[in-house]
Amino acid sequence: IYVKEILFLLQYVRRLRGDFSVVRRLLQQLLKYPVKMQVGRYTWSDDIQDSQPYVEYRVIAPQLDNSTLNILCNNLIPLQEFINEWFIPFDTVCRIVVKDYSNNNTVKENLSLDYNTRLSK
Repeated sequence: IYVKEILFLLQYVRRLRGDFSVVRRLLQQLLKYPVKMQVGRYTWSDDIQDSQPYVEYRVIAPQLDNSTLNILCNNLIPLQEFINEWFIPFDTVCRIVVKDYSNNNTVKENLSLDYNTRLSK
């Protein structure tokens, strides 16, 4: 459903490809949630010379139950594929993830790993 809403942008892809902040604003408008962006380098090994550019978009969607979270994540798969194909340079690793940072470290029934809970050392 999200891809249909942004198909008209294909005519501007020459100007928009690689503009990560435009993609962040686009995601905010589409998803109606705040989106944070982190840009860096990604490597599959310890050798930094084998790294690639990396951008991660964190959709801040607080207090979703598991079924709503799954629906949102499933709807993001085709959107991420479309954005990767048309708006992200081919050598850049791009991820769109859904997060809830409102967890105040109390034990609740509705916890999902890597959404509102994370493992720590």
